[in-house]
Amino acid sequence: MRWVRCFVQDVPAALPSSCNWILFMKTVRRNSLYAQVPPGHYRFEVTACNSDGIWNKTGAALDLTAEPFWWETAWFHVAGPLAAAGLLGGAILLGLHRRHRRQIERLELLQATERERARIAQDLHDDLGAGLTRIAWLSELTDTDKTLPDKVEIHARKIGGDARQMVRSLDEIVWAVNPRNDTLQSLAQYLTHLAHEYLGPTPVNYRLDIPSDLPAVALSSEIRHDLCLATKEALHNTLKHAAASEACIHLSVAVGVLTLVFEDNGRGFDPAALPPGRAGHGLANLRQRLENLGGRFQCASAPGHGTRLTFTLILPDPA
Repeated sequence: MRWVRCFVQDVPAALPSSCNWILFMKTVRRNSLYAQVPPGHYRFEVTACNSDGIWNKTGAALDLTAEPFWWETAWFHVAGPLAAAGLLGGAILLGLHRRHRRQIERLELLQATERERARIAQDLHDDLGAGLTRIAWLSELTDTDKTLPDKVEIHARKIGGDARQMVRSLDEIVWAVNPRNDTLQSLAQYLTHLAHEYLGPTPVNYRLDIPSDLPAVALSSEIRHDLCLATKEALHNTLKHAAASEACIHLSVAVGVLTLVFEDNGRGFDPAALPPGRAGHGLANLRQRLENLGGRFQCASAPGHGTRLTFTLILPDPA
């Protein structure tokens, strides 16, 4: 039986110590196994003897290179800590960004709340405060003219009219601040209510073209409030200045854009020649309201050909 003697030079200390001594093994197993060899360059030398026990003094040699795994490379030792530091820094920056964004959102919500409170206070002062002042003044006149039945009756009618107007104003304020009404469908229903309230008692024949299947779009109380005020002003102009016998209100939504049109067959006017009076200020107010909402106001009219007012507003994304 032949035996093989082998040894390895320059073996790192990580190798098992048994690999440093002469290894004898039978011919049927002409191999040598080394586990967990660190990366590097090695030289494997082997000598053998024949069946007579005569050894080959020269032996054989083989140069070997153990390639490192990717986690054992120099670039990984450099890039790994840098990547870890970058991930840690990115996580910190992301956390700071999210925290900053939450702070901004809280401030925006606070500002929106303050604006809404200021608007409600202004409405209460302008509508209810002024109405109560008129009622108090008319009550004093009624007491002063109590010996004059005709004047008392006039004062009483005015008091009743002012009280009804205050009820409508209060109803509008409550509707505007109620979050359950923050929908496009609720806005359409309230605009219908305003049209019936303003045009119903008059001889004007009016038509409402408002679809029932409106998209589920959330509208803030500010948008709804300003659109209602613009609608009231448009209806007021129709009754006071147009002398129209027919009117139409058309509402449509297409490609995320709300279009509200008020059209009548009244006397019309030339917008370019409009004097700087109350009528001119009314159109300027309508334009300003729509522009404050990010929308657009258009007025098309001509003497003897009626008037067409168009409100255009980009809607928020559907809920």
